[in-house]
Amino acid sequence: MRDLLTSEELGTVNVSIREFPDGSPQTGDIPIGKYDWTLFFEVHGGTLFEPLVEPITDEENTSGFYKDLPDWISETNFGWGQL
Repeated sequence: MRDLLTSEELGTVNVSIREFPDGSPQTGDIPIGKYDWTLFFEVHGGTLFEPLVEPITDEENTSGFYKDLPDWISETNFGWGQL
């Protein structure tokens, strides 16, 4: 993430894993279901929602997150056009 975010942006990072839905805004491709776990990655007020699904392995979930992160950053208000 140090290659993708400035030190100021890194200082605003908040990461949590929560069962969804949990009252958070529903935007983008968020899985809807009683037992869905979702990674919430927040930077400068923007939130990337990354579903954590089974039977996909932890490595596959991690790979998906890092694949989606650069595109998400380039589409945020703070990182618009960086990619």
